Amino acid sequence: MTSTSSSALPDAPEKQGQLLNEYSGHQELVILRRGSLRLREVPSKGSSGAELASVYLAHGTSVTLRSDKAIEITAKIPERREYVLIATSNSEAESWHNAIRAALRAEDVKMNALRQMMEEGATMHKYNYSNSK
Repeated sequence: MTSTSSSALPDAPEKQGQLLNEYSGHQELVILRRGSLRLREVPSKGSSGAELASVYLAHGTSVTLRSDKAIEITAKIPERREYVLIATSNSEAESWHNAIRAALRAEDVKMNALRQMMEEGATMHKYNYSNSK
């Protein structure tokens, strides 16, 4: 049995910054952490900013870097959603695009490791009652 330890899994990138939401026309605080992308209102003095949306970067999610400093994210889980976030520069857009792609790859590796563990079974599930006699 081949086991994949959690230390062998790649670290998912973390990133935070403000991007313009093309659909709402508002600056939003974008937080990339632990395989999810969260969109929040930009915090004002005395408030933390309400959460506007959260996207789990799972299988079926895609990210595209457009030529107009925009990052287009299409998610299928928990439902089909599309976000277009606009950076202030091409390099910032590329940085976000690369971080989101890395997060997608990290989630894919994590899910494959979990799938493999389920296919191989855990020792507890393979334990036979007759072994305890």
